Amino acid sequence: MRETGYFLARGLTFVQTFGKFKNFALSGQTNPGESVYFTIVLCSFTPFLL
Repeated sequence: MRETGYFLARGLTFVQTFGKFKNFALSGQTNPGESVYFTIVLCSFTPFLL
């Protein structure tokens, strides 16, 4: 059960980060730091999504 909570917490963080990144991309004001952070988060989630 603890693993499920951990996965949900990471999933929620991912959704929030993705939403933030999408807003930056749509506004055309993408900050390089945000892009790097998003890439790192995305890579850390890849094992969970597969």
